[in-house]
Amino acid sequence: MFVVWYDRRRGVGGAHRVGQETTTGMCNLSSAVVTADGLRWRQDRDGMPIDPADRSKQRLAAGGTAFVSTDANGLGLEVRDDDESVDLAFEGFYHPVPVWNSPEAEAVAQTIAPNHAESSGRARGLWGSATRSSTLMRSITATTRGGPRLVDHHQPPLVCRNRWSASVVFGHRATGAGVPVDPRWRDSRRRKSRAGRILDIVPLVEADGVSHRGGTAVWNLPSGESLTMRCTTTDGMIFRQKDFVLIETICEVRLDDSHDVGFCNLEMSNGIGRRKVSQALRAVAVNGLPRRPRR
Repeated sequence: MFVVWYDRRRGVGGAHRVGQETTTGMCNLSSAVVTADGLRWRQDRDGMPIDPADRSKQRLAAGGTAFVSTDANGLGLEVRDDDESVDLAFEGFYHPVPVWNSPEAEAVAQTIAPNHAESSGRARGLWGSATRSSTLMRSITATTRGGPRLVDHHQPPLVCRNRWSASVVFGHRATGAGVPVDPRWRDSRRRKSRAGRILDIVPLVEADGVSHRGGTAVWNLPSGESLTMRCTTTDGMIFRQKDFVLIETICEVRLDDSHDVGFCNLEMSNGIGRRKVSQALRAVAVNGLPRRPRR
């Protein structure tokens, strides 16, 4: 399970993933919090034994990060670390829906994440670090997924308060072929959902070849209307799942020339593979409490 959240007014957000492999009895953890003014916290660990207490209908956890069932039968997030703590409760704008929504994408999904669904909503709760704490009440985007098997991919799910949300995915297979996944555009207030067609996704990759400054995504709706999403990086985090490297990046996002500002997680994998990434210009790549260098 994976969740990303961001409070724009306070300039703090996080990305948290817990994975458990019941066949091997092992689990992995990717958990990070970043702030607009340069504070960073990350824990990225693999190959940990599953604690029986961390796997139940009410709890999915690894290494101090846990997804839990709330009293209202919703989703909660708990992070417990000597340097960081998070307590959030999520309220979805809609029930989770499948990400894979084209015949080619469905075929690829059988080897990637056949049960991959996503939802967007609101998060409320508390965040605290070794140097500051805050009460949070902003929007989040959440997604559940399995183990990726693409060479690389770009995925910017986005949400603007309770007004609109979308999920846009483009994959690049080992054969060299591209795998576009038709985006879903949702008007959360009217509870309407519309399919679209991807025209272009362009990340602005940094000189390090790993992190990025944001990017744009353009797609068409059945009505003929063209939508352009413009993302600007707040900060990112680098996670590893075995030999697979993911760059998760919290971005502020504007739709066309709208005055509404939301956020997205512009996720990339870049086909990095077995390469060890220990530093990047716009993403935290090491565990602990590193401070973001001045740009």
